Amino acid sequence: MKINSLFFKSEKDVKGKSRIPLLYVGTLYFAEGLPYLLVSNISVVFFAKMGVPNSQLALFTSLLTWPWILKMFWAPVVDKYSTKRIWIIYIQFLCAVSFAIVAWSIQADAFFKLILILFSITAFLSATHDIAIDGFYMLALAGEQQALFIGIRSTFYRFAILFEGVLVFIAGFSEIQYGINMSWTIVFIFCSIIFLSLTGFHVWYLPFPVSD
Repeated sequence: MKINSLFFKSEKDVKGKSRIPLLYVGTLYFAEGLPYLLVSNISVVFFAKMGVPNSQLALFTSLLTWPWILKMFWAPVVDKYSTKRIWIIYIQFLCAVSFAIVAWSIQADAFFKLILILFSITAFLSATHDIAIDGFYMLALAGEQQALFIGIRSTFYRFAILFEGVLVFIAGFSEIQYGINMSWTIVFIFCSIIFLSLTGFHVWYLPFPVSD
């Protein structure tokens, strides 16, 4: 009974509202995993289908993961300026915009350079997003809830990684109907819509922790 209450218990925030942690922890960590999936995994499939040579593909896609390795160096900036909640919302919106621009750039002649730049920006945004979400998690949940939700947040992060199968299926199915370029345009528009939806939900539902 106590565990069940911890799943649904939320202390009032600075606006006097109570939120159910189960409803926002999962979406936060799904949102944390999805950009990583797109930049580190889906980008390899995408560039290969678009005819990028393996020599370039291996070099540049490996470099895209560096922001997640180096994020500790700008973590103090996230801690010092503004609130974790604001960081989360703005970065999610910017990720949605980035995915939409990627979808548009697929039709460009210099698509590889353009999308590589956009993926690099998205990687930096996503690494910063990770910092903000992990900090928000510590501020929004009580100590015993933090321990309880470790499994929940890991599960939803894994859901995001497993979402690769859904995106590749969409790309493959759409390719039969519309061709390679349009199939990946559809995939990235779909991801942009997902992130816009997550942004809207978190604007509405994320609590305002007293200590944030």
